[in-house]
Amino acid sequence: AFKWSKANATVSTVALDPPLFYAKYLHWTLTTNLSLFLLSAQVAAAELSVSLFVMISNSLMILCGYAAASLRPEGIDEGSVPRFLTSKWVFWIFGMMFYVLLLNALNRSVRRAASRNKQHSRAFNHLFFIIVLTWSLYPFLWIAAEGARLISFVGETYAYTALDVLSKLAFGATFLLKVPSTEHLSTKRFKE
Repeated sequence: AFKWSKANATVSTVALDPPLFYAKYLHWTLTTNLSLFLLSAQVAAAELSVSLFVMISNSLMILCGYAAASLRPEGIDEGSVPRFLTSKWVFWIFGMMFYVLLLNALNRSVRRAASRNKQHSRAFNHLFFIIVLTWSLYPFLWIAAEGARLISFVGETYAYTALDVLSKLAFGATFLLKVPSTEHLSTKRFKE
């Protein structure tokens, strides 16, 4: 004979405070690398190795930001990991180092490649200015939102969304206006 018993089970979820949206970082990785590819390979006609260096630096910068945002030191046993490794600020600093590498490569190597063509050089200068201006706002927003928690989660979401729309719209519109339409999908340099 079997005895049936009724078990009372409760399911509780532990919400991250605030929640972490992985898709945001995946979205940034895809869209920013596409923008950097358009800038370095299409506009500047830089060498593939330079374009790859810029895109890898960008991906590592975003990965550091993801690591910093996902780190929850309150759940880490202090005896198992050195305390400085649990600090989100360490990852933020590494992310900023990759950002400086990215800007340096764009300013030196990609600019040098773009300078071979006067029209491309002008387009590069406009697009580079947009990247520097808009992307430099993200670290300040990260400090205020995820770093110091001075902004609510909803305010952070609105601010990141507005900044994403502004940076991508400005870059896309400038690309379409400054780069000749015959070269938007040019692949002649990759046929070599």
